[in-house]
Amino acid sequence: TSGGFEKQYHVQPDPKKMRVRLTFYSGKDDQWGSRVAWGKVDQAKRGRTAAADPALIPYGTWIQVPGFGKLRVEDTGSAVKARTASKEGHPVIDVYVGNEKEALRLASSTPDYVEITLL
Repeated sequence: TSGGFEKQYHVQPDPKKMRVRLTFYSGKDDQWGSRVAWGKVDQAKRGRTAAADPALIPYGTWIQVPGFGKLRVEDTGSAVKARTASKEGHPVIDVYVGNEKEALRLASSTPDYVEITLL
């Protein structure tokens, strides 16, 4: 405070940044295989496909995921929507990978929570 004048700064969060729980899946995880929920593509592709809650991040949205680059939301799942893996209640981003072995390796070697950017 200087001479009765107080400066107040309100820092707004960046609407394009989001803290998420990062998980991994492969086509072997369930009965859907590599098929995706978004009708614009036929199959999930390693290095391109991510699953998210489409009510929060619509299908077709490109996201930047630290360590994984630019991915597109093409899929979803009941555990993703319910945020089952997120003990902190953050949204879940499920990254499609080549196989179960890779999914397990990444799950044990990657931070649980990261900040993504909506592109």
